[in-house]
Amino acid sequence: MNPPINPPINKTQQVLLDLVKENNNYTYDDLASLTNKHRDTVRENLKKLQELGLIRRVGARKNGHWEIVEK
Repeated sequence: MNPPINPPINKTQQVLLDLVKENNNYTYDDLASLTNKHRDTVRENLKKLQELGLIRRVGARKNGHWEIVEK
């Protein structure tokens, strides 16, 4: 059996992905506020999205931005 083309992601990760598509300059604090989640929850879910190869961080921590990885 072939693996799924799109890796499974949870609801929080999907919401974060949609928000990053909307504005790739959002910070952890912005995303936490918009999702009503704790900053650490946002950080962990963004890390998982990075591990899955769906997003990447470009630039420095303070003035960088998120990029959606096109496959």
